[in-house]
Amino acid sequence: MLIFKRIIAALSVPMALFMLLTGASFLTKEKQQRLEKETEEAIEKEFVPVFRFAITSDIHINAGNDDSAKRLVKLFETAYRYSDSHPSYNTLDAVLFAGDNADSGSEEEYDILLGVVNENKRDETQLVTVMGNHEFAQTGHEGYVRRMGEELDKHVVIKGFHIIGTSPTPTDTWHPPKQMFWIDKQLKEAQQAATNKPIFTMQHGHIFNTVY
Repeated sequence: MLIFKRIIAALSVPMALFMLLTGASFLTKEKQQRLEKETEEAIEKEFVPVFRFAITSDIHINAGNDDSAKRLVKLFETAYRYSDSHPSYNTLDAVLFAGDNADSGSEEEYDILLGVVNENKRDETQLVTVMGNHEFAQTGHEGYVRRMGEELDKHVVIKGFHIIGTSPTPTDTWHPPKQMFWIDKQLKEAQQAATNKPIFTMQHGHIFNTVY
């Protein structure tokens, strides 16, 4: 529970800052002042991370427009700048891509995507990705597995934290029952292996009967 509380504490600071910066109009003056005080106190407390990762989706690398590639470079630069600034834990353990990484899944788009990754990702950082629906337009599953060097569905453990990722199927670009059973099995295994740690999951399309 201690690690989980630390992660929640880490997330609470940027959320509070977001509310302050956006001037959340629904807050009363008293609540605003209390939020500012709590934010300052949270920042002042010594927080030592145990695991750090960045996650993004819908990169949509496009061979005809380099804006998406430039944004991806910025992601790496910003994440490493943030990590490097921490006095005691300056490692970016992982970067996660949650689908639609390439706009059509063409060979050229994968060349650009992997070029950005190879030029900007440090050896200490593990890349974990899943497919979206856009990659099907050109090379589909075959192209993703061959170019990204990853299985479609994966259960990865980094620093003792479990990351479970699923990719869409060719016949159903979301997630059919068979895949749901697989996810359930992986979640149980992760829970048994790391009882007191959060489990991270990612997929591109939402699972039906949840937020859909």
